[in-house]
Amino acid sequence: MRIEEKAKRLLENEFFKEEIEKLKQNYIQTIVHSSIEDIDAREQAFRMIRAIDQIYAHFECIAVADKMEEKRWKIF
Repeated sequence: MRIEEKAKRLLENEFFKEEIEKLKQNYIQTIVHSSIEDIDAREQAFRMIRAIDQIYAHFECIAVADKMEEKRWKIF
């Protein structure tokens, strides 16, 4: 199985998608329910949300890499 197919399967996996969403929601709840003085906790939660988004985007890029390569050659 090619790496693009592995990435597509991962992104289509319901368990994976649900767990990613749970992680993000946990960090959002940390931000929402933090005390006004707890700036560090909110910043850390925000960084974690961004990291999760970057990891997800990484797999999305892998999943479409073969399509990008095909389109690249059509342009020339």
